[in-house]
Amino acid sequence: MRTSARLAAKRQSAADINVHADFDGVNDDDENMEPSPPKRRKKGKGWESTVRKGRKRGPSLAALPSMPLDILYEIFALLQPMDLLHLSRTTKSLRAILLSRSATYAWKRSFSAVVMAPPIPDDISIPRLASLMFENYCKYCSTRTSNVCWECRVRICRSCVDEFFAEVPSTLLINAPKSIYKTLVSVLPNALTFGGGGSRVKHLRYPKETLHRYHDEYRALSENENPDALQQWIDEKKDHLKKLTEHARKCRMWQYYQEVRRQEELEELRQQRKDAILEKLTELGWGDEINQQDMDFLDNHAEGRKPQRLTEKGWLKIKDTMVDFMERVREDRIQEECFAICTRYMLMRRKYDDLARATPVRWRDPAPGAVHGAPSGTLRGVRAGAHNLLPPPGDILIHPTCRDLLLDLRTPLFGIGTVAANTLDSIPDTYVQQWRARCDAALVALACKHEAPRRVGEPDVLRLASTHFVVGAGRDVGFVGYPRVLADRRVVELGRCIAEFGNVQANLCDMEVLALTVMNCQPWSTNRVYFSMAMYERAREIVALVGGDADTETADGMDARDPWFRLEESEEAWQWRTVLYSPRPLNMFKLLGEDDARRARAQYEWRPRFEDEDAECAHCALDSEPQVFSTSALLYGHLAQEHGISIVKPTDFVLRLHSTLQLPGKVTLPAVTD
Repeated sequence: MRTSARLAAKRQSAADINVHADFDGVNDDDENMEPSPPKRRKKGKGWESTVRKGRKRGPSLAALPSMPLDILYEIFALLQPMDLLHLSRTTKSLRAILLSRSATYAWKRSFSAVVMAPPIPDDISIPRLASLMFENYCKYCSTRTSNVCWECRVRICRSCVDEFFAEVPSTLLINAPKSIYKTLVSVLPNALTFGGGGSRVKHLRYPKETLHRYHDEYRALSENENPDALQQWIDEKKDHLKKLTEHARKCRMWQYYQEVRRQEELEELRQQRKDAILEKLTELGWGDEINQQDMDFLDNHAEGRKPQRLTEKGWLKIKDTMVDFMERVREDRIQEECFAICTRYMLMRRKYDDLARATPVRWRDPAPGAVHGAPSGTLRGVRAGAHNLLPPPGDILIHPTCRDLLLDLRTPLFGIGTVAANTLDSIPDTYVQQWRARCDAALVALACKHEAPRRVGEPDVLRLASTHFVVGAGRDVGFVGYPRVLADRRVVELGRCIAEFGNVQANLCDMEVLALTVMNCQPWSTNRVYFSMAMYERAREIVALVGGDADTETADGMDARDPWFRLEESEEAWQWRTVLYSPRPLNMFKLLGEDDARRARAQYEWRPRFEDEDAECAHCALDSEPQVFSTSALLYGHLAQEHGISIVKPTDFVLRLHSTLQLPGKVTLPAVTD
């Protein structure tokens, strides 16, 4: 009887039983009861609304085993060995077909399509070899593992290796004769696999099952006292071991090829994923940032290392993550570029400082000429006459020649040191002259903004004894004259907080400003320079006191006069510049006579201590290449040995204009006569 008929009969018998039970339960009183009104039938929503439409299925594979075998084998031969293994485990009928002897053709043809596949030996079935080669499960516990012992033809995990493999066969043969031990070791297959306890350190181990079987066979042949049979057994095992070893070598070659090819496939998938991510990021406006990064910068993110194709759904999941990553990448790039550019600027400034310190402290030649073999017309060849000092580092570093070199990160850092000197030499001396003219014009224009008396707007007004400036900001302010105002540190140094790298925008101009800020230097400007009307009026009064013309007397002329003043009610005698910059009222000072001034000059001594300054001997002014002293000990030793000077005066040496050493400007006279 068919299943449907049996089910119908069962339903019918159950219905009959229910009917009989209903009749048995009816009494006489029920006959007098009025029949209950029929229940209203609930209307459903329709078959289409209650029954969900299923997915349309394709043709069923249930009829596959009923196909002719020759057609089946041709189909199976087109599959991979791994597919045949999986197919043989689906149904009993397919298993019987694929594991039959007649299916050998399909298996061999399938193996022939595998690139660099090892030959199929006669002592192992093809399905078992396919399982050993393509499946990654332990033979004993079905745990995933990639460790294959090709000589033993088994795949084993670290957990099972101690149970089924022995490290040395002496544990079994400890009581056996020595000849048995040597013989079995020479014929046993061995494998380099996990050490004791599943250690990752590889050890040479032997399969226990094969060891026991070989041991029993050897003992049985030995007890029969048939040396020919025993020798034949040994020869057969050695020959078998040789074949195993050769086949294992080919299997390892195939395994290595598979690993390499798999790595290439994974790398190709990763590259496709990275290309897709880059394309999506470019659409979001990150193209410029991507072009400034290395080719493999996405390897720093987990999403860029996945060997998986990127889908639209997958992109939506990682979109916000990748945008955050790009923001971090941009911040890191800006910080790295800022650090690199600051380092390059520091290196170039060091080169320029060396060049500037190689020039004379006191300028002599009014016309440009060669210095230390440098060509005329270049920065290194500048001599002072027309412009008696070089520009500060801030003005040199912003020159287009230096800027192009420093901001071009394609030039390696070690290359900066090589080409820095040549780059500085390529700056023409006309740039220095133009810089000096620009600064002079700015100072003259600054003086013109104030209601100064006549001639204040003329270029030569800067050299007047009455022209002085207030420089600096905040508490760090002071009075300076010309030309010291061009090199004063309060003008050419920033004197403000260094900007943070992260606050700098990603453009080269801001990076240049940052580099100058880190070095605490800036181009010369009048931002912190003010014309001092108070000093102007005070200087004119001092010039009038010494009998000079306030409209024409220059600062150099006053230095040549070198007038001295006595402070009221004290024994101190002051130089004219010290009196000028003093906050004391001018009526507290009285001009000394020539005899007292001569005594003050003779008593005026100055021996400052310095370790990193540039000082030049004033008595060696006629030397073509005067010696520059970087320490006070060298300077004073030179003055004593070469010129016999033991009492050093400010007139015995010359310092650079940007020197931070301050003259005392006063002496003490025991008795000052009027």
